[in-house]
Amino acid sequence: RPGVSVAHATVIAERIQQKIHDAALPHEASAVAAVVTVSMGVVASDGTVPMETLIARADSALYQAKNKGRNQWSY
Repeated sequence: RPGVSVAHATVIAERIQQKIHDAALPHEASAVAAVVTVSMGVVASDGTVPMETLIARADSALYQAKNKGRNQWSY
């Protein structure tokens, strides 16, 4: 969500992750997990960082989360 601190952004990421976990949505197409999981890349900006840079950072953080074992967030 735009305009929040890193600390608040990570709380939001954890809340989203918990809601998806609690929903226990079946994921029949996955060979990795029986239920849907979520990995997220979290970024923050003071408003001076270009959007393209933020997207690139979020993408990098997303792949860090996936490489650490999925179903988590990374900053």
